[in-house]
Amino acid sequence: MSMRKSGRVGTIVLVVLIVSGIGAALVLHRKQPQQVADAPHNPATAPATAPATTAPTRPAPANPRDLLSLLRANNPAYPTTQELDSPATYEQSAHLILKQPVYLCPAGHLWITDPRGSETRSLLANLSGGNSHVVNDQIVFVHWQLSDSGKWTASAVRKSPAGGFDLVQPKRTTHLPANRKWLWDLAMIWDDKIVVPTDRGVSILSVSDPANESYQPLVDESRDGAALSSPVCLFDVGGVIAWMPWELGKTGSNGAARFANGKWTRLEEAHGWPRKILQLIPLLDGSVLQLIPNDDGSLRLQMSGIARQTAKIDEDAIAKLVGQLSDPDQVNRDAAYEQLTRYGPGIFPILQKLQENQPPAAQGRIGELLQSELKLTLGPITPEPGKVTTAARLRDGGVVLYCDGGVSMARGSSEKPVLIAPAWLSIRPGYAVQVLPSRMTQDFTPGKQRLFAFKSEWIVGDDAQGLRWFVGNHFAPLERKAEFRFSEFVGVDAHGRWIMRTPDKSRTLIVDPNLPDPTPRLPVWLYTQQDGPVGWTNTNWPAVKPNGVAVLDETAWREPTKDEQFYEHVGDMPSPTTTASTAPA
Repeated sequence: MSMRKSGRVGTIVLVVLIVSGIGAALVLHRKQPQQVADAPHNPATAPATAPATTAPTRPAPANPRDLLSLLRANNPAYPTTQELDSPATYEQSAHLILKQPVYLCPAGHLWITDPRGSETRSLLANLSGGNSHVVNDQIVFVHWQLSDSGKWTASAVRKSPAGGFDLVQPKRTTHLPANRKWLWDLAMIWDDKIVVPTDRGVSILSVSDPANESYQPLVDESRDGAALSSPVCLFDVGGVIAWMPWELGKTGSNGAARFANGKWTRLEEAHGWPRKILQLIPLLDGSVLQLIPNDDGSLRLQMSGIARQTAKIDEDAIAKLVGQLSDPDQVNRDAAYEQLTRYGPGIFPILQKLQENQPPAAQGRIGELLQSELKLTLGPITPEPGKVTTAARLRDGGVVLYCDGGVSMARGSSEKPVLIAPAWLSIRPGYAVQVLPSRMTQDFTPGKQRLFAFKSEWIVGDDAQGLRWFVGNHFAPLERKAEFRFSEFVGVDAHGRWIMRTPDKSRTLIVDPNLPDPTPRLPVWLYTQQDGPVGWTNTNWPAVKPNGVAVLDETAWREPTKDEQFYEHVGDMPSPTTTASTAPA
């Protein structure tokens, strides 16, 4: 209970506690950083309340099919039977903790495991509305494909009751014959295929022929797994490229491997590839930019034209991007430049042909791109000498690098580059390389924070503050303090639900803006008084003092009784030692 006063204007925050059979009890909220007094007591004359166990319940669904029906099956007294008409703010969203396994698939659907749920194959055959599904299998991956009739169909990989994994489809269930340590959290959809890393290699599985696997080991299968890094898979212009990075004391693969035209090809030193690779950046012209770790911890760049001869470059699209370099809107100019940095030397002849007919500013930006033919860069970014550390591996195949020596950022060929030191680099598929903003990273220490990327959003977690969302130029908390154990950010589903889980995956936190928070909350109204102080009485009712004292109890404004005292500050209240012995406990 508290009060705020500014000048002659006072504000009372009225919080109403609804109790079965009782009127509203109003308390005064104090905004000053002082000790909070006790909440008001219910009047002694209030009628008796009915026991909480007599609250009405609704029949629980016998076979829950979605998240809401599962919540009601677990708790028939759950406070709603339908979703909100309009999504709530994040602060007012439902915070739900599930013990059942929860999987968020690439299409943004939630798959929840519960023995009361639907049989997986029948549900896949009749996927109607909604994007949360309760099934009796533990789903680890879902492949989506557009059929010839224009309908999306789903194939689900489940943990098999007999051990291993099955591919479940509407008309059949196929046991995956290989017994591998698949990393399903890193799996990707590639047309009618599933690309899934293992602890030592990569599998390519076809949903039309799941028993036929194309597997490529990246290291000796007998190597000690504890000393190995995890495989990384990325798409290039015509296939999949995979490697195991050399980082943080972990052993990686000897070069890389590429799957295209139905077969794997090794990319090793004999083919002009480096033995050690930190990160690869497949470019849109078929080139691959290689980030190679040196023995002293620094980084060097190298280019390979592995698929440049088969890549198709749309010259009209390049010309359009070049034209946008002179757009009046800075946002459009920057977006066009970033897109051009995602190409390699394959577009240099086109840029040289277009450069002389562009305004000076656009000529300068084209010059930056062409200079990388002489000295390789990461778009406008050039790493400076110094140690480079992997700060985070991202589930999309990207990486965040901490550059102790910083980077130079080009601003046009006629301007001097800007030095940013130290620098945190984000390298992600589908995005231009970028330096993370200093407002985000100013308090970061390599190895201390956990970084997660979801689309264009960044989530940061640590033990002291839990998971936080970087919004604009500040962090917004995603968890309440009691929820900090949900330290792994999973993503946001297609219905706007935020998904977090414990590291062992035994519990999942879902923040759902479409449902009311089951945690009790008190409605709040503001009452603003233009003149005079605001406070409370020794009987714990809010009070104001414009001309005399007016007390607001559960029914109306009234005059104070002869025994009621008005308090404006906590210090006005008598100390506990002087309180009458008849004061309420």
